[in-house]
Amino acid sequence: MSSNKFLKSQTAENMRRFIKSNFSIREILNFNNYNAFPGVAIKILLLFLLKTKERQMFPYISINDKKFKLTSLAMQLIEKHKKAETFLEPFSIYQIDDNKLDFVSWEFYPQDVQNIVKKIRMRWTG
Repeated sequence: MSSNKFLKSQTAENMRRFIKSNFSIREILNFNNYNAFPGVAIKILLLFLLKTKERQMFPYISINDKKFKLTSLAMQLIEKHKKAETFLEPFSIYQIDDNKLDFVSWEFYPQDVQNIVKKIRMRWTG
């Protein structure tokens, strides 16, 4: 469990490097503006790791609706859709290639946007 600022913060770069060097990511659940813990002002994310360096695809789950109710039924719905990219009103799921994560910043987009970003970067860097 961490602040979701961990994904992009420059001060968290060493932590991302440590995680990437020693673990593989099984799943990320980002609560964004949803208040997972009433009375706590920090935006929370749950980072699930595997104690292996074997790289794989993993689901990045983004809660989009701050009125989202985290119930067992909602978690069952997320679990059901975890294997493919899914865009529902209360949440989105992106499939992320662990091999493509760098240390500078972890930003997650749908696969079609990832492909566009990759093409732009290839043209930019030559």
